[in-house]
Amino acid sequence: MRVSEAASLIAEAVEAEGLLLVHDQMLPSATALIAGEPILGSWWSHPLANLIYNALGVIEDRYATCKLIRHKLTLVAPRLWPDLASIGESKLAWQLDGLSTFELALLDRIESASNPVPLDRPELRSAGRRLEERLLAPGEEIHTEAGHHLKALLTWRAWMESRGVEETTPPRPEPAMARFEQIVEEWRPGRHLLPWPALWLPS
Repeated sequence: MRVSEAASLIAEAVEAEGLLLVHDQMLPSATALIAGEPILGSWWSHPLANLIYNALGVIEDRYATCKLIRHKLTLVAPRLWPDLASIGESKLAWQLDGLSTFELALLDRIESASNPVPLDRPELRSAGRRLEERLLAPGEEIHTEAGHHLKALLTWRAWMESRGVEETTPPRPEPAMARFEQIVEEWRPGRHLLPWPALWLPS
């Protein structure tokens, strides 16, 4: 399989469903699509690892990538970006409860910064992971002056602007969460796989 073919497989799945995990052994994922079967363990040691990596690189700018399903990297189609940003910016109780003073301070720093905040220390990477899992801040890769790749966090508003999304009235977070729930429910009925408690969904 060529890289272009693998990238098309991923893109078709994301466009059809709206969501696709990058890697998972049980749920629909990009790695399983390319391998033809679920990959057990890390996909980096799989014989098709280079193909998977390069295919993901081809489509990385087309889709949002965030820790949405089971706190794992999930590709999100553009039609769901306003819903994703609405949830991320809402700061509901499930997003803030239990965060440490350091994690809250990092969130404040991200929201007041004019540029993405690099996670260049272990304690920042740990705190940043928690913020990503609560959908409070999206991440992106930046290049350092030394030529290294580094994770950085920014606000959802800045992320949307960087993707050329025009500012509109955002959807309310509860209907936005319900749209994601509807997609995932078809994959594993009765299993709650998203970061917010099910009780947050409208009855």
